[in-house]
Amino acid sequence: MIVLGVNLKKIFNNHFQKYIFLYFLVIVFLMIGISTGAITIRTVDDTAREQIINYLGSFSSIISKDADLNTIKVFRYSITNNIQTIIAIWLLGITVIGVPIVLIIIALRGFIIGFTVAFFIKEFKIKGLTLSLLYLLPQNVFLIFGFIVTSVISILFSISILKNRINVIRRPSFLNRFVNYTITMFIISIIIIIGSLVESFTTPIFLKVINNYLTVFMK
Repeated sequence: MIVLGVNLKKIFNNHFQKYIFLYFLVIVFLMIGISTGAITIRTVDDTAREQIINYLGSFSSIISKDADLNTIKVFRYSITNNIQTIIAIWLLGITVIGVPIVLIIIALRGFIIGFTVAFFIKEFKIKGLTLSLLYLLPQNVFLIFGFIVTSVISILFSISILKNRINVIRRPSFLNRFVNYTITMFIISIIIIIGSLVESFTTPIFLKVINNYLTVFMK
């Protein structure tokens, strides 16, 4: 068991070192998305701000009326949303033109995180920062890591397809590469599932806390 763990660690280290540039590229797009989301909050006018607050306030009725709001429901929603993203990234990896779209997906993920955190900080100040750290950070540690790795794997597969189209003589079996690609994506998706599990436990608490803040805020 220890030997297996050491071997896996060595494989992961070699992989990250070999493709450090791609990881850097994906992380750059993620940071661009986060920065853009955080900056965009400054352009939100009072009307849009009230609409966002009213939208968040609608959770008040959901929480109060739906006594069965639990981890199972949240997990189903989270896993469906995240698996759809993984499938999209997996499919885009099969096409060379999918590389820029994968980077855009990562940037959009970053945008949502940046905008959400910036909104809570702007509206609730230090309490908003605390809420973001306690209830948004835990699941995103797993989700962001999982999406970064799957994005790199997807890009690598696209690049391999392009290389093997050019170098037909040395082209290995596409089916074997496709199966390995799919299995790798499936294994990494386990990290995404863990993130969804964490989210399913933190989200109901998060919504109730936000509901309490909004109730006081909108009075």
